Amino acid sequence: MSQPGTSSLAKLIFEAEHYVNKQLDAFLKSQDRKITIESWLAMDTLSNDQGKSMKELCDNLHINDSTLTKLIDKMVKNALVYRRPDPKDRRKVLVYLSARGKKLHERLSAGVDACYNDLFIDYSTEDAHMLKTLLSDFVDRSRIR
Repeated sequence: MSQPGTSSLAKLIFEAEHYVNKQLDAFLKSQDRKITIESWLAMDTLSNDQGKSMKELCDNLHINDSTLTKLIDKMVKNALVYRRPDPKDRRKVLVYLSARGKKLHERLSAGVDACYNDLFIDYSTEDAHMLKTLLSDFVDRSRIR
């Protein structure tokens, strides 16, 4: 089996991301007009009850610091997250999911999972699992470089 060229691989990943985001965005907008893909990903990242620094969130969400600041400001305004000084380094600020944010995350989680599962409706369980495993492995290996 031949390997796809770099440009065709980039195009395939770009198109796949577009279709996933399009479906996810449609679902999120149907539930709450204020929730964007980025705010959903931020809530999901913060859902483990451990605060994250702005730097950690930038790295996890793959967005720059000014874009993240605007996103977190909106989420604070909507009472979805709150900021607190890092007890280990008071120069840093940690962001936490608020009680309201946790409730919204819980309410949306099953629908987001269903949305993702709908993307694989025409695939066998094995094919869907293999794709998820390969993508996860690809991301993990790319982080190391």
